[in-house]
Amino acid sequence: MRFVRGFPSTMMDEYQLNITNILRHAATNFPEREVVSRNLDGSLFRYSYGEAYERVSRLANVLEELGVDVGDRVGVLSWNTHRFFELFFAIPGIGAVLLEMNLRLHPREIAYVANHSGAKVIFVDESLLPIAEAIAPSIGVEKYVVMTDGETPETKLPEVYSYEELLRKASKDYDFPMVDETSAYAACYTSGTTGKSEGSLLLPPLDGAPLTNSGNRNGFKARRRLHAACSDVPRKWVGCFLRCNTGREQARLPWEICCRQPCSGG
Repeated sequence: MRFVRGFPSTMMDEYQLNITNILRHAATNFPEREVVSRNLDGSLFRYSYGEAYERVSRLANVLEELGVDVGDRVGVLSWNTHRFFELFFAIPGIGAVLLEMNLRLHPREIAYVANHSGAKVIFVDESLLPIAEAIAPSIGVEKYVVMTDGETPETKLPEVYSYEELLRKASKDYDFPMVDETSAYAACYTSGTTGKSEGSLLLPPLDGAPLTNSGNRNGFKARRRLHAACSDVPRKWVGCFLRCNTGREQARLPWEICCRQPCSGG
């Protein structure tokens, strides 16, 4: 089959619909709008799109310092908190792939996902360290970043870093590359119901960008808030696109909390 490039359109098709541009849009046009995250202890964490973009920029520098390169897979073993939000933008922002690691699976299956995807680094919530320690001996990952509000706890993991300490030391300035929109931004694996887990590599435009362009037309204004509390990972990430593009406040709840109480957007 031949690839044919026809007469160029006037629809700004050369503009890459990647994740970093969407967050930058929110930070530029709605810098004071809030992202609200509920921590596992029930407390709330609040910051603005402007502050979130600064932390994402710091995180991008951290990823490169950890040796993460374009196309590398970065595992995330985490609840749906503000730190996951930051990883969601920073990892694909440098051209790497965010690997969603399903903490509901058996450690043996999580280890298979890490090995099959070729994860290079894993970010893990402090409360999920037992899972990371259980899979560490059987996977090839050498570096782990622990996400905690306090001191990094004692762990059996080989090479451990503190998420917040790395961010504090990193520069807040990062020149994000223009990532080709056909590059995978995330990898999701099935639960392996009928066999081994199977992975899918997701594209940003196909997963959510069309929705972000119609957000304001459908009445989703900057003054409104939407709760991000969905167990279906692709749908949850589509919400990130739409809320950043329309400048709405975000309320993010860990999935274990959502299992106990329904959430509504307004």
